[in-house]
Amino acid sequence: MSQMINVLCQEDNVVVPVSSETIKMIGTIHDFFKMMKDEGVSDNAGENDTFPVEMNSVWFKKIVSFCEYHTNNPGSYEKDENKDKQKDPVFMVDFDKEFINQFMEIKKHHEDILELYRLAHYLNIPQIRNLVAKKLVEIIYNSNKPEDIRAAFGLPPKEQAVATVDASTASTTQN
Repeated sequence: MSQMINVLCQEDNVVVPVSSETIKMIGTIHDFFKMMKDEGVSDNAGENDTFPVEMNSVWFKKIVSFCEYHTNNPGSYEKDENKDKQKDPVFMVDFDKEFINQFMEIKKHHEDILELYRLAHYLNIPQIRNLVAKKLVEIIYNSNKPEDIRAAFGLPPKEQAVATVDASTASTTQN
């Protein structure tokens, strides 16, 4: 049985226990405890320790669910019946599609998916960063017009964006 490491989500002060096997996918935490062991600070780094992260527990638990799935199903990418699909740059296994789609609310202009990317970067989880990048490529690829892309990401219409840039340029040249 693997050892549990407590992770304190500082935004809501919730402690989330995570198995040491799952922690191996969370680079920031894994590397910290590995460094402590390597430096001789503690042979039992992680045991009875609590590692703080600057996020809320709802987000962290979603990320842990992704890591747990891929820790428990290490060959999930190889199991797909159609190997040719995997050559597609936006190919995702079923679990990953379901995971990423829970962050896709058009009305929020994909703020959640961008937050997921930021947190994956903070925690050093390249698998999630790559998954978000694939989803963003898919969104852009499936958009028929620049207006669709602007709407999908909550960007202002071209005319408004140009006017904002022109106004900002005019104010800097007057100074």
